[in-house]
Amino acid sequence: MSDERETKRRDEKDEKDEKDEGRDNEKWGEKWGGEKWSSDPLGSALWALFIIWIGVVLLMANMGDEGEKVLGLDWDNFWAWVLTGGGVLTWLDILLRMVMPTYRRPLGGRIIWGTILLVLGVGGLIDMELWPLIIIAIGVSMLAGYFRPRGD
Repeated sequence: MSDERETKRRDEKDEKDEKDEGRDNEKWGEKWGGEKWSSDPLGSALWALFIIWIGVVLLMANMGDEGEKVLGLDWDNFWAWVLTGGGVLTWLDILLRMVMPTYRRPLGGRIIWGTILLVLGVGGLIDMELWPLIIIAIGVSMLAGYFRPRGD
């Protein structure tokens, strides 16, 4: 009889431990994004567009080896084109998240990252000293920060 009680106690303890573990996982999910941010089709689509952009730039750079350059793109300015495209796509992400409440997230880091990518890319394309562009980009980022939607 005591063995039955012991087995029953162990089973109840195991059930309680499983419930507690489930609660811990739920708390972890809430703390680190959880279901609310686990599925982000907008972010996935923009990453896919970035990969496509890199493929297009690679294709155009390869075509430039045979004579005529496509949009002035060759291997010398390959990374400038990739960075410019990444900056444009990051700013597209920012704008879409500002107008679509479903996909809203904090945008401060994206604004800085998108601006840096654009400055580096455009600076490389026009063979210009980057410092004036960086100062302009900081001002634009600050201005954009005033107009971004605030959290609830």
